[in-house]
Formats: sequence, structure tokens, C-alpha cells
Amino acid sequence: MRRQLDHSPAYSLEMKARWRIVVPIRGKLTPRICPEEFATREAAVAWLQSEEGALAIDMLRAGAGRLPHPHHLIG
Repeated sequence: MRRQLDHSPAYSLEMKARWRIVVPIRGKLTPRICPEEFATREAAVAWLQSEEGALAIDMLRAGAGRLPHPHHLIG
């Protein structure tokens, strides 16, 4: 019996001179891209490791589709 693998981890990637977060989705060929943009890789990684980033990634993986504007994520 083959064990089902977890999702690949999300990562930062430079796109058009800005850093974005790429979220691989198991069973999908195209990963989802978080709407947030960052000026540096360090800022992108810090957001990725934050509670807000973890929540956004969970929402994308749960199939929530488009994320709300980042200001709506802060309670």
C-alpha cells in the first residue's frame, strides 16, 4: 500500500522583480500564488513563517480560491 504524501512546502520565488509565495497543491499541476508581494526574499520568507502566512497557505490549500485582501486577515 502506497503512503499518501503531504503537500510540498510553500516557497518564495522572484517574479517580475517582486518576491511572491508559491503554494504547491497535491494533485494539481499548477501551484497557487499568494496575492502578497514582497520587496525582498527575506520579507517573503518572514511572512511565510508568520501566523498570517500559515493561515493564507492553509486557505489556499483548502480550496478557498481567492484570498481576502491581506488587511481582512488581521483580526
